[in-house]
Amino acid sequence: SKIVVRRNGIEVPAQFPPAGSFRTQWKISKDAKLILFLGRLVSKKSPDLMLQVFSRWIGRGNQSRGSVLVMAGPDEGDGFRQRLEGIAEQLGLGGKVLFTGPLYGDAKWAAYRDADVFVLPSQNENFGNTAAEAVACGTPVLVTDRCGIAPIVDQRAGLVVPHDCTALEAGLAQILDDPALAARLRDG
Repeated sequence: SKIVVRRNGIEVPAQFPPAGSFRTQWKISKDAKLILFLGRLVSKKSPDLMLQVFSRWIGRGNQSRGSVLVMAGPDEGDGFRQRLEGIAEQLGLGGKVLFTGPLYGDAKWAAYRDADVFVLPSQNENFGNTAAEAVACGTPVLVTDRCGIAPIVDQRAGLVVPHDCTALEAGLAQILDDPALAARLRDG
């Protein structure tokens, strides 16, 4: 009688920001593929792996021209963001990666809303509320099989892949290169 089960949940705003507001604020073309990573910039969430995945996907050409990877989240004060910025430069992604810092309130919801895909490449995640927030906005998600939300979103509102560069790149390509799949995941 002293145990209470509290499910994970998110608070969705009564009204989402208008579509396109994040892209307008950050001067991202409406035609660009916008890949969103939103979370603390810490090793366990694998933002460094996300940079490698994005670099490989960009290297494939096709629909990747003009694409942008948004890395939104706070640096925990250990200089990890600077390391990530250095990795982006080494990979030749200079103008293709946008580090916004943390996003809250309407700014966060606008980013989810304008993203073509949200990626959570974590090494381990009890649940993954950010993926649930993205799904609430109708944004397809790509998560690793190490995220608690994985079985809930798999093949409904997103794809679940192993925690490695090749699998993440393949999942990213599936969602971004297949408009029918992306539409089905948005509807999910």
